[in-house]
Amino acid sequence: RLQVLGQAPLRLLDGAHNPDGARVLAASLRRWIRGRRLALCCGMLKDKDWRGILSHLAPLGGRFFLARPPDARGLEPEASAELLRAWGWEAQIHASVPAAWRAACKWAGKGGLACATGSLYTVGALLKALKKPSFR
Repeated sequence: RLQVLGQAPLRLLDGAHNPDGARVLAASLRRWIRGRRLALCCGMLKDKDWRGILSHLAPLGGRFFLARPPDARGLEPEASAELLRAWGWEAQIHASVPAAWRAACKWAGKGGLACATGSLYTVGALLKALKKPSFR
């Protein structure tokens, strides 16, 4: 849980894939935010309670960077973007988890915080991409 990947921006990773996990993650992020710009990179599975997950993360503010996890059960990001926008939050859709992560880190800026979450498949895809020298 809550793995620190780096600084500038502070980059965090958490496999929160259900509402309880998202609630715990949100409580942790509140302690880390402290005036930082928050970018949430999310990819969720359609057979999980993705609305419940977002209900815990959305009140944190910031901006959402959404992508479909690389699994047949992956939720199309348009669905979560529609819900987030209805709640008044900004949400961007990206072609892949690594693309969403790059955009999230760029938007967060050096003094911000970027966190990838929503599915173990999302976390796995990001960790796999981070191992590639071409990704850095």
